[in-house]
Amino acid sequence: MSVNEREEAIMQEEKMHRSTYRVLKIFELLSATSEGMSLTGLAQKLEIPKGSLHPILKTMQAMNFIRMNDNGNYTIGQAAYFVGSSYTKNSDLLQEIDYVLNQKAVESRDFETIEKEMTTIAEFCRKNKIKDKVIVEMCKLDGDEEAKRKVCEIALKAKPVYLKTSTGRSFKGADLNDVKLMKSILKDAVKIKAAGGIHNYEEAKAFIDAGASALGASAGIAIVEGESK
Repeated sequence: MSVNEREEAIMQEEKMHRSTYRVLKIFELLSATSEGMSLTGLAQKLEIPKGSLHPILKTMQAMNFIRMNDNGNYTIGQAAYFVGSSYTKNSDLLQEIDYVLNQKAVESRDFETIEKEMTTIAEFCRKNKIKDKVIVEMCKLDGDEEAKRKVCEIALKAKPVYLKTSTGRSFKGADLNDVKLMKSILKDAVKIKAAGGIHNYEEAKAFIDAGASALGASAGIAIVEGESK
């Protein structure tokens, strides 16, 4: 049975509204991937023409329920997260979030968009007692110390719980000089997490000494064993 045939069966049995059903299926598909999905990919999964799907996506994007990342893929947007807060408000289900800053804004030095995103999410998280960790991908600002300073100054103003150097999956991980710069601006107002490229105890200790409060590393065993040697 094809997707369209299954959809038709559900429509008939449950008396569902087709367009609403498709919007919810879009949320379901996008929530299952951190990379996002393209218009073509979504159309193939839903087995509907791109011409029919595009107006739905355009409306969802305009209302911030989805957004387009720097790879041209659609991902879950801020508004979808905020709507979900009605469920999590009085629950321990959601205790912390890690999110990557809009990378298109980072690469283009669109500090107004960066500040709006960081401030909006930080305020929401404080209100709902959620720990927020903002991931910058500092490596994309290499060679532009002023831009790195500006992002840190925005964080100092917005006050998320953590400012995180990187996802650890970009072309470069944490940089010791970046952590030192972040600490010089953030002081103790915002914690720092260094992630990616930390291979052993000596490197881990250097990042902690530079001002990192937490580390993201896949070499946890090597780091701990190195300390005991």
